[in-house]
Amino acid sequence: MRQSDIEKLDREERLVLIVKPTNMCNLDCKYCYDKPIRKLMPNTKMTLDTFEHAIKLANQYAKKVTVLWHGGELLF
Repeated sequence: MRQSDIEKLDREERLVLIVKPTNMCNLDCKYCYDKPIRKLMPNTKMTLDTFEHAIKLANQYAKKVTVLWHGGELLF
């Protein structure tokens, strides 16, 4: 969607933005749904520029944005 298209839309009241900055994890949980992706894209990390761009777009779309940080393990 182009910037001009976004500006024409009525802003939504709320938006939950789920951000998964990495697939990296050192745990080997049997139930993990993310293993195939981690094997295809090892050691990938979202850049700060990408995150800032996502937040900017989300703020243009909604009046209130909640960011849910998801993915990766603190133990890595």
